[in-house]
Formats: sequence, C-alpha cells, structure tokens
Amino acid sequence: MAQTATATRFKHGSESFPILFEDGRVRVYKNPTNEIFVENIRSGVTMRIDSSLYDDGIRFTADGRVEPIQINGMIGWRVSPR
Repeated sequence: MAQTATATRFKHGSESFPILFEDGRVRVYKNPTNEIFVENIRSGVTMRIDSSLYDDGIRFTADGRVEPIQINGMIGWRVSPR
C-alpha cells in the first residue's frame, strides 16, 4: 500500500517555522531552536513554550495578558489579548 505524504505548512512562509498542528482555532509551530509556539488564530495571541535552562521545568512567555485560573482543582493560565 502506498503512503501518501502530507504537505508541511510553514508559519511566515519559512521552512524554519513548520506548523505541527492546526485546527482552525489553534496553531502550533516551532522555530529553528525547537521552541514551541501556540497561537490563537483568531486573536493572534501567542505563547512560547521551552524547557528551562536552569532546572527541569518548563517555562512559557506570552505576548498577551496572563491570568491565573482554576481548572478541575488545578492551577491554569489564560493568555488573552491585552
């Protein structure tokens, strides 16, 4: 059975920013240093996720307003336009 290759799409039209997932609401892509970006397609709000250089944690930065929220008894974060 022949395999069908799926065309890879790119953010900014650059092969350095391959889109890993997109569902019409959220787009996930990475940059040349393998940082992951999660973008709300409608608002353009973007969150960058990478591993911490100093410990075993994960950190994120965002270009919007970050607010703590509670989800199922756990801490969560809402990133929204400013």
